[in-house]
Amino acid sequence: MTARPSVPGRKRIDNAKVRETAGNRARAHRSASSRLRPSGGAISGKAPRFVAVFEAVERLFE
Repeated sequence: MTARPSVPGRKRIDNAKVRETAGNRARAHRSASSRLRPSGGAISGKAPRFVAVFEAVERLFE
């Protein structure tokens, strides 16, 4: 790839976009983990997929 004057500007926009999506991902992960924490116990440490399974099982036995 040859460096053209337009490249730095495009790169700056892409970096901002990447930074924004990374921030959104971190925020989503933080809110998800804070939602899981009140349930406590062994469930809170598991991956969201397992948490969903455990919650479904808990609803079945209610």
